[in-house]
Amino acid sequence: SKINLAPVLAMSLLTSAFGFSKGPEAPMVCAGGLIGASMARLIYGNEEDNPKNSKRHQETLAYAGAAGTLTAFMGIPIAGSIFALEM
Repeated sequence: SKINLAPVLAMSLLTSAFGFSKGPEAPMVCAGGLIGASMARLIYGNEEDNPKNSKRHQETLAYAGAAGTLTAFMGIPIAGSIFALEM
């Protein structure tokens, strides 16, 4: 099912702005993953259009978005790559 990106992204940004319990890294990584998955849906279509490859592309770009966000936030390029491999 298609989730609405705006409320989840807004809550992630609010959580990181006010420093709730998980610290700023967790909501930023979540926001990066959501943006990556949304870009995959935009580029490759929904699961109804292309059920074989759409899920795989969404997962890959979600990992890339999360890793890119972590890399940009921490300023350590190798950390984002290792984080994506761990996921």
